Amino acid sequence: DQYPVEKIQISSRLGSTQAVIPALQYDENPLRTSPEGSRWQRAKKPQLKVMLEQIRHVLRSHPEFGQRKLNVVDIGGGKGLLSNLLAETFGNDTVEVKVVDISRQATNN
Repeated sequence: DQYPVEKIQISSRLGSTQAVIPALQYDENPLRTSPEGSRWQRAKKPQLKVMLEQIRHVLRSHPEFGQRKLNVVDIGGGKGLLSNLLAETFGNDTVEVKVVDISRQATNN
């Protein structure tokens, strides 16, 4: 109970599982809102939360975290949902996020 946690359901073509991740603490919620039961609520939001926590762990373990701006490249980032979440969560002083995708249309947002 030392750290707040959140249980989330993760579904994919291979099945469904439940994960326990640290609860995200935001001054504002950078994850968009949508109707309960939408694809966003069922699939994308939990997926982004898991990825954000994994990336947060990697960034914080970097020896120069907080001393200089770190570069993050989102390869195959599509519409940039993860990239935007990273930029909003960590801020421009901490990370510089770039999106690379094979589809030009996907990265024009």
